[in-house]
Amino acid sequence: MNFSAIAYADIFDYPLTDEEMHRWLISPGFDPNGKNSPKGSNPIVFTRGFYHLPGQSHLVALRRQRLHFSQLKWQKLQRLKWIFWLIPWVKLVAVTGALSMNNADKNDDLDLMIITAKNRLWLTRFFLTILLFFHLRGGRTDSSKVADKLCLNLWLDKTSLKIKSQNLYTAHEICQAKPLFVRDNLYQRFLASNKWVARFLPNALQGLSLFSKDSPLRSEGESLLDKLNSFFFHLQYSYMKPKITTEKVSRHFAFFHPRPTGEIILAKYQQRISKDSPLRSEGESLLDKSKTILVTGCFDILHSEHKKFLLAAKNLGGQLLVGLETDTRVRQLKGPNRPVNKLQTRLKNLRQLGIANQVFSLPKKFDRPQDYKKLIQALRPDILAVSASTPFLVNKRELMALIGGQVIVVLPHNPHISTTKMLKSTP
Repeated sequence: MNFSAIAYADIFDYPLTDEEMHRWLISPGFDPNGKNSPKGSNPIVFTRGFYHLPGQSHLVALRRQRLHFSQLKWQKLQRLKWIFWLIPWVKLVAVTGALSMNNADKNDDLDLMIITAKNRLWLTRFFLTILLFFHLRGGRTDSSKVADKLCLNLWLDKTSLKIKSQNLYTAHEICQAKPLFVRDNLYQRFLASNKWVARFLPNALQGLSLFSKDSPLRSEGESLLDKLNSFFFHLQYSYMKPKITTEKVSRHFAFFHPRPTGEIILAKYQQRISKDSPLRSEGESLLDKSKTILVTGCFDILHSEHKKFLLAAKNLGGQLLVGLETDTRVRQLKGPNRPVNKLQTRLKNLRQLGIANQVFSLPKKFDRPQDYKKLIQALRPDILAVSASTPFLVNKRELMALIGGQVIVVLPHNPHISTTKMLKSTP
């Protein structure tokens, strides 16, 4: 059985058919366990035509549901295809991400890769931004507003078809990209320029007709359009430069990925196939140790609701990080007689509780929304765990969406138990 391919697909909640297991076979050289499952275990389950890991049978119904959502999104893209046709420098528009695998959720945006003629990338991007303005995701973070919006996050021109970052994640992204609009056989030329993917996915490009690369591009004098492209590059780059984090931008390519998605996915894959991290028993999900869950709060006098809250957060699966408000912040939030226990005592009590993987003090200056935003961007947790009584829930959801994370309410509000009520009842 092709355990490695199933383990990789599980990261995306995507069970595989027989045909897909063959296509997405991962080369044994990049799978410590080869094609087989870890010795002494049987971690592959077959449910209604699909293979998946133990405890993941619900993904079969989820995949069919996502197929329906994906078909609707493809219909929208087909209606917009003519806009790309208007600009002759656009040579390839390909769908990437979840939609390329027909695995998109209802509120997912639409990830696209654009390949342009030589020295026309930034000119093309300028005009497409105008033509597609009302269809672009832009800076939207609310899931209901992001749904079906275009995310033009990968740009190349004909001189930069070969992707330099060569790993399993990138190979998958290249092989699963689906062309929406093609000129000059650029889809085949793009794949031909990245035949290195066969080192990771030996079967992924089998059966596809690949054109050889263009002959070397000759150096010519700079035309007026070349100068305009250079002008628009400097114009756009000067605007985005102060905001750049992990994005990679040059005259001939632009990768607008503010989060190191590839590194995260590969870490999750290694965790799934590692012999040191055996699978859970049948009926359970994989424990994703690469996932991080963040909790923040005062945690002044530990009581039963605190413990329930932390245990519920920990049970999401992963590394639990707990950030404690400073004494100054607790006074601001709870009043002049608080906290009862100073910061060092609260840190010690939580660590002794043994639930969190890491307990730390939040910054001293932590009273503005931008302070919270800096914390989220620095730690980049996958999940922000909160109780039902947490303030500013909408804002927290928006902040987590910026890094591709989510907010999960793990504990209902119990009005009968709180540190404030306990102190009031003390004679």
